[in-house]
Formats: sequence, C-alpha cells, structure tokens
Amino acid sequence: MLSRTELIEPLLDIDMNYHRCANNRQTNNARRRLTILLVARFRIIAPILVQKIYGISKAKSLEHLNSLVVAGFLTLVKTVRSPDSRVYVLTFSGAAYAEELMGIHVPFRSQSNPALQFNANSVVHDMILMHCCMLKEKEESFWEGFITEIEFKRIYPANEIRNVDALVKKDGEIIAIEIEGSHKQKRNHETNLIKFCYSLKLGIYQKVFFISPLERVLADTKRFHTELLDELPLRKNPLISIKDASLLKNSLIYRTKFCNKLQNLFYP
Repeated sequence: MLSRTELIEPLLDIDMNYHRCANNRQTNNARRRLTILLVARFRIIAPILVQKIYGISKAKSLEHLNSLVVAGFLTLVKTVRSPDSRVYVLTFSGAAYAEELMGIHVPFRSQSNPALQFNANSVVHDMILMHCCMLKEKEESFWEGFITEIEFKRIYPANEIRNVDALVKKDGEIIAIEIEGSHKQKRNHETNLIKFCYSLKLGIYQKVFFISPLERVLADTKRFHTELLDELPLRKNPLISIKDASLLKNSLIYRTKFCNKLQNLFYP
C-alpha cells in the first residue's frame, strides 16, 4: 500500500499551468487538456472560470466548453447556483481522458441526472477554491502545486483531521486553504481549531490560509479564533495546551488581500 506521501506527491506534481501557444491548434489542445484536468479535480467548471484562467471573452469561453460537450468529454448542467447559470461536469469519456492525462485513477460514478455529480450548495465555494488554486503572478502559477478537497479526503479520511478545502505548495512549504463563505458559530470554530492543531502536529501542513470574498467573515473568524486560543488551554480539562495554542496562533493566517477580487468576480 502506498504511503500518504507517495499519494500526495503525484498530485502536487500535476502540471496545471497554462501558457499561450504559437498557433490556434496548440492553444486549443492546451486549453482542452487543462479544462479536463480542472473538472476531474474539482468536479465542475463554469464559463467565468474559463474566462479568467485563459484570459478570453465569455463568448470564447462558451465556445470552448461547448466544443468539449460536442466531443463527449463534458455535460452541461443548468443551475441558478452558478453566476453563469450553468456548470459543466465530466462524462465517462472525460474521466477516462483525465485519467490518461494524469496517470492517476479518476473515480467516476455515472448518474442518470448529471446534476447529482456535484453538490449544488457548494458551487460558488468550489468555484472560488478553483480560482484560488489557479492564481497567477506575472503569468506564472502562484503555487508550485495543489491538492483539492476531493483528493485530500481520499488520502486523509480520519475524522480527527480537518478536511481542508485544498493543500497548496509554496516555496517547498505545504499550506492548507480554507474558503470561508459564511459565518460559523463559536463551537464550530472550536472543533475546527482542535482538528487544525492535530493536523499541524502531524505535519500534514505547516500553515492554514483563510480566504473569503467577505472581509467581515474573515474578521469574525479571526475574532473567534483569538478568543478560543486564549480560553481553550485554561479550561479544566483542556483539549489543547498553551504550546498548542501558540502553534495555532503562528500558523493561522487570514488573507484579506483576496476579498475584494473575489467579491467582484463572483458577486458582481
């Protein structure tokens, strides 16, 4: 049986870069490859993401996605949960193609209704996550590689470990990404902090980045975390120590720099 490290490295090493090519044929092939990989790894894609990733118009993004429908790799699903009122999911042929591209098994469960292939309640959350994983800086990928929530859950199914939205690699360091879409109750944050602590001590990741389209949600998250990290070690039967609290304080980072960009992109 492969170790978790042996399962993680091939996923981090998948080339998810997109570079403009010399001619239309090469460009179309590069876009087809990357789009199929994205849908395989995140379950869905939408025109708004294709526009951003490839730097093309909405009309061109629809043309690209619909060509993959015609080719039998994707299926269109109409949904009001998407800013585009639509998402695209893999077909069996698309999953087989993704498996061929990655050299990694792509689990696929055929559904009579393609809308059952994804969670409609998390469409925008998953789109924000994809956007964050595909961030670029001066035309180069911001991260050295990433693992999606779906992939993370397969590798780390234990309940004691916090199922983060993604793992990214930056300067050789593994960072967990948490997309904060809405306010949570204090007890939910407490449970998560204990799981974050356990995961950090195991060395699964070294930092946790909290990202949200809403600054007030990040501020609320940070406030609860600050309160809890002062309170938890002082309880009668503490679940984390003062040393653990210090580890968490140094490892939890609230990335407000992404808020306005995400708000403008997904909630225009």
